[in-house]
Amino acid sequence: MKQDPAERLLEYENAVEQANRARDEPLSSDVVKRIEQLIEDSESTDDPVFQVNCLQLIADLACSPQAFKLLEEKQVPQKLIKLLQAEDPLIVPHALKLFYRANPALLEVKYKEVIDKICDYCQSDNRQLYDYAIDFLASLGRGGWAARKVLAGHPQFAEKCLKQLGTSIISSDSLIKSRALKCIHDLIEVHEDDPVADASTLSESFYFTIISGEHRMTNQLFALCKYPFMEIRVNALLVVGSIAGTEWGQKELASHPEFVTWILDRSTEKCKEGKEAKFEILKTLVKSRTATRHFKGEDYMKMRADFKKGPFHVGIAEEMLLDEKTG
Repeated sequence: MKQDPAERLLEYENAVEQANRARDEPLSSDVVKRIEQLIEDSESTDDPVFQVNCLQLIADLACSPQAFKLLEEKQVPQKLIKLLQAEDPLIVPHALKLFYRANPALLEVKYKEVIDKICDYCQSDNRQLYDYAIDFLASLGRGGWAARKVLAGHPQFAEKCLKQLGTSIISSDSLIKSRALKCIHDLIEVHEDDPVADASTLSESFYFTIISGEHRMTNQLFALCKYPFMEIRVNALLVVGSIAGTEWGQKELASHPEFVTWILDRSTEKCKEGKEAKFEILKTLVKSRTATRHFKGEDYMKMRADFKKGPFHVGIAEEMLLDEKTG
């Protein structure tokens, strides 16, 4: 009697958990057998829901070096790439998971076709495929400098991916704008454990490629920081915050004619999330050791004084209005 699919999935899930707990230890013969059955089921099933569940479990095996080696022996990554090439919107996100959970260097050395497909998805008229590409790029961006370096090394990444993100934050609908801004933030933020100089240089390159031209990217960000929809506005503020921690970003912000006036104007933000995100930009600049190299002394002192008032300080006009209402 054939085993129920739900029961098989529970057995596979248990095997995956054991494989991940084993880490560098050899996998038991029973675990290996279950993983092999999982791979076979993922390829032979006609049930798309069951296949998706199998692919999710296979992706979880990326955390186990021994299990990943077994997947490679069974040519699983190559088979997943074929699924990416088929461009089935139901299957694509689950076929991608293994690759953004694995060592990013593999995308440069063994599985270049994955980034090829991401570049294609960024240019696709299929909205779902573009969404998946954005999510994949954001995931790699959160992986730090090493992962972003792999993207930078791809010959089509700048033209097909970064510039498309720029187009999205200019002329797409609100949902895509928001997703694209999150992705940009993840791609350009310099992490604490990144090699600072190299990561900052790469971040600068990405930023000025997204929308090229003097202050054009920054102008668009400031326009989005004034957007009526909170999610877009906050995500734009987060991008500004990510460059405020870099020396090149401080130079860009300090040279922008509107920045100091804008950062000191608390009235632009009405919601808690917006106030906090804008205050984080101010905090980053005031706490930075390099900000005084780029901002005029009087401007820096204004920002420092404003920072000491905290994230929820209101301007003089608002204070007068409150006094009238409570007086």
